[in-house]
Amino acid sequence: MPLSRVLIAQDLESKEKSVLKVSKLSISGVLKREAAIHKSVVHENIISFKEFHESVEVDVSTKKSIKVAVLVTQLAENGELLGAIQRNGRLPEKIARTYFKQIIDTLAYLHKNNIAHRDIKPDNLLLDENYSIKVADFGFAEKFLSDQKSVKLVGTPSYFSPEMHEKVPHCPQSADLFAAGIILFAMVTGVDPFQTAEQKDPLYRLHIRREYDRFWNHYERFIQKQDAEFRFQKSFKDLLNQIWEYDVEKRYTLQDIQSHEWFVGETVDRETLKAFFAKNSTSSAFSTSM
Repeated sequence: MPLSRVLIAQDLESKEKSVLKVSKLSISGVLKREAAIHKSVVHENIISFKEFHESVEVDVSTKKSIKVAVLVTQLAENGELLGAIQRNGRLPEKIARTYFKQIIDTLAYLHKNNIAHRDIKPDNLLLDENYSIKVADFGFAEKFLSDQKSVKLVGTPSYFSPEMHEKVPHCPQSADLFAAGIILFAMVTGVDPFQTAEQKDPLYRLHIRREYDRFWNHYERFIQKQDAEFRFQKSFKDLLNQIWEYDVEKRYTLQDIQSHEWFVGETVDRETLKAFFAKNSTSSAFSTSM
């Protein structure tokens, strides 16, 4: 078997389904560390920890069995946020704001408890039965001290902050927020803002040079090919300009984001979320009416 696998299992008595992350004992220490961090966090927008078994014997054939480590977590019925974006394209701004608030509220909880997720991306943001966000996969998560810098390059490079690409000590909390900004842009536009946040990337380079109008005009023209009336809100552009600031000392903090004009705007309730996805499950990728 591979070093690790993710499976869906059903309890034969309760019929409840769960997610099993299974790893060989040779790397069980990695899964044990993930389980310890995951078990320590409880939040309405974090996938629920259920159990961890350090050594379980499983049959791989009629004549052979092996011992594995198993992490058991809640199943999110509606899959990944990534899939929702791919199926629906641009999300209505109120829905994008609702999800962004859920992501930021979760990061605020984690950071308050001195934990950085280190791999915030749409693949690791799941949707439960009410289409609410559930943050998952704490495989790269780490504990940190208040002003501690990290030199670990873990996570997904397309969501790295600039200082991670430059391989200099970086703030893991700031890196989480930078990645959250990329996700917000993807929700509102249906595409990623840049390939990587570094000098060689022509679109992120516009942010480094503070040529913001060129960046936003590029994407407005792209979206207007499908929606001629589309315009980015000034407050939306300002929020992301600040989250993606190249100079980490000037970049928005969690508190800056939470008090920003765009962030405190109107959101939607769970019934509206469920109705939107039910209505748009088979509709056009650029349908965003509410």
